[in-house]
Amino acid sequence: MGNDSEKFVSVIVPVYNASKTIKQLITCLINQSYPKDKYEIIIVDDGSRDETVEIVTSITKEIFKPDIKIIKLEHNCGPATARNRGIIEAKGEIIAFTDADTLPDTEWLKELVKAFDDDKVGGVRGETLTDSYLLFPIRVAPIGGGYKTCNIAYRKEILYNIGLFDERFKHPFGEDGDVAHRVINKGFLIKENPKAIVFHPVKELNLKQVINMAMLRRYDALFFRKHPKDAKVYGERFMRPLLIIPTFLGLSVAGILTFLYLIIALILILASKAIYFFLGSLLVINLFIFFFIFLFIILGYKMVFYGNPPAKISVYIKIKCAILLLVFYLTVVVSRIYGSFKYKILMI
Repeated sequence: MGNDSEKFVSVIVPVYNASKTIKQLITCLINQSYPKDKYEIIIVDDGSRDETVEIVTSITKEIFKPDIKIIKLEHNCGPATARNRGIIEAKGEIIAFTDADTLPDTEWLKELVKAFDDDKVGGVRGETLTDSYLLFPIRVAPIGGGYKTCNIAYRKEILYNIGLFDERFKHPFGEDGDVAHRVINKGFLIKENPKAIVFHPVKELNLKQVINMAMLRRYDALFFRKHPKDAKVYGERFMRPLLIIPTFLGLSVAGILTFLYLIIALILILASKAIYFFLGSLLVINLFIFFFIFLFIILGYKMVFYGNPPAKISVYIKIKCAILLLVFYLTVVVSRIYGSFKYKILMI
């Protein structure tokens, strides 16, 4: 087997309206310790409406090594499509992925490539860090486990072998985990190298953004349809399926509560008494909220805190977090019901 440290690498970055962060990212990428003639940077613009393309173009006029290529898509197609376009254009034997709002360490590329030390290694994931704490769902960043494409690399031949990214994932959710599980199911390893570090800033989300994030969970149904066994450890604990019939059904704690509510609501409707329906619905909703808050208190903030939070969190922030978390889970259930119809498999 050849020396993987000398393999040519293509770094692919899908971007959409990234004018505020793209220059910092490219600066990090051109300052990699990896030999400048051994990698290229491919920026795939996914239909941006800001100055992203102009910024990248101006940088390419000043930098000669590594090669920087920009591919422009006419419409916003989603990161799966953008990455596939980048892979098709890539010259590298190894494809490294990151996002437009990250800051890769100078040794990032070198450490990723170094870990391809065996033919059985199909992919390598690094460690994503942030300089602050997370409080789900109002302070988020893609750190922790999983196979997130802000910090991962694959052999190009293996990506072609599994059929590239599934373009049915139209938004940045689920497409990365789907690729990883297909690579693993082909018998390849995805190795971890914590020395391949990418820094990712924390994003502060408002109510609208939390709801939009929850609506992306419609893709859970598509992921479950393709990887029913892997869904047991996929996503937040209240949303992981407890009851699984792989070809048909995946029910989470929130899903079971929702089913109970719908059954009770149906019985009340059939009773043809509007007052019973109103009072019964109010009772069930209050029980749901009580059950949720009870679990929230029992589990404490272990389920929402990552990193090193401040010594004292205000009561306002705690209440805001609890309310938005409830909104998030209820929206996820609705989103999964929609996904269940769309992808013809029941998962809520």
